[in-house]
Amino acid sequence: DLLAELAEDLSFGIRSLRDKQERDRAEAEAQRLYQEAKESRAALEVSEERYRRTLTDSAIGMALIDLDGRWIEVNPALCKIVGYERSELIGTSSVTITHPDDHSARSRRHEDFRAGRLQFEQFEKRYRHKSGRVVWAQVHLSLVKTSEGAPMHLVSQIQDITARKAAEQSLAQAAERLALALRASRSGIWERDLVSGDGYWDARMFEIFGIPPSSSAPSMERVL
Repeated sequence: DLLAELAEDLSFGIRSLRDKQERDRAEAEAQRLYQEAKESRAALEVSEERYRRTLTDSAIGMALIDLDGRWIEVNPALCKIVGYERSELIGTSSVTITHPDDHSARSRRHEDFRAGRLQFEQFEKRYRHKSGRVVWAQVHLSLVKTSEGAPMHLVSQIQDITARKAAEQSLAQAAERLALALRASRSGIWERDLVSGDGYWDARMFEIFGIPPSSSAPSMERVL
C-alpha cells in the first residue's frame, strides 16, 4: 500500500509538472502573440498616419473612390479644385460634379475597372466647379485590389489644368487668326536655319515661286 501511495504521489507530481510546463508554454505563446499584435498595431498606426499626412499635405487633388464612383475620401487640394467642402463630397457620386459631356466616358471607365479590365488609366476630363464654371483636370486613376486579387477601390490623383487648356486655346485661336491674315494677304511663311541651311516653306511660298510642293524648302540658289 505504501508503494502504491508513493507511485500515485509520483504520478501526480509528474502530471502537475507537465501541466505547469504546458501552462508556461501557453503563457509564453500568448505573450508572443500579444507582442506581435501590439507591434503590428503600432506599425499600422504609423502607416495610417503617413497616409493621412500624404493625403492632407499633397499639393494635388487626391481621393479614394469606390467601384460605383462614390467618394470615400478626398483631400483639401481636391476640395479647392472643385469648390466643395469634404462633407459635401463624401458618399456622393463623382458623376454629380462631372461635366455632362464626359458622363459616358466616365461610366465606361468605371465599368472596366469593376470588371478588372483596367488597372490604371490617365486622361483629361471636365468637372463642374461649385460656382458653375468648368474645371479641366488631368486625372491618374489606379485600381487597388484585395489580398485575394479582387477589385476593392480606386485611387485618384487630380491636377487642375484649366490655365493650361486656356493657354492652348488662346494659342490655337492666334494661329488661326494668323493663317486667315496670311491667306487674305496672299503672303507666304518661310524659315531658314543659318547654321545648317535647312529651311521650311508653307504651301503659299511654293505657290508664289511656282515650285512643286515638297517636304523641305528649296535651296537659296534655286530660288535666286
